[in-house]
Amino acid sequence: MELFNKKEFVQFINSAQQIAESYADDFDWMEDSETLLKQYKDTVDMMRTIYLALTMDMNETKPKELTELIKQWFYDRKLNNADPFRQLAKLQEESGELAAGIIRKDDLKTKDSIGDITVVLIGICTQLDIDYKECVEMAYNEIKDRKGELIDGVFVKEEDLK
Repeated sequence: MELFNKKEFVQFINSAQQIAESYADDFDWMEDSETLLKQYKDTVDMMRTIYLALTMDMNETKPKELTELIKQWFYDRKLNNADPFRQLAKLQEESGELAAGIIRKDDLKTKDSIGDITVVLIGICTQLDIDYKECVEMAYNEIKDRKGELIDGVFVKEEDLK
């Protein structure tokens, strides 16, 4: 069952974009007009992203492909050259949302936060020209043979038990 008419949704997105672009020509520029225009354009981008997310078959999309799509998203918005400390602040914000999701036992918020954290980490890697997959492989290779004990619900490395 289709939740929305894809053709109408695309027309809606395109209409919103035309409205945003018409502001550039017809808008009586006031003090906050540039901010208003940017917000309108960001909204159009967000609607496109939502449409792609709703129509993408995640069962057929591999993690490597998603990583590349996320990297491209950063490039498309010129975030690849932005200050990585801004993304670090975003990472802290998303970590707080993850904690709230876990505390409230809100599975949707928890999953959303984990996804957001992953996107932010891929973004930081993109900004620093670091291979995300390499980072994950390094972390796995570091823990794969690790031994230790579970103490009060926390895994403590063997070397820290001494």
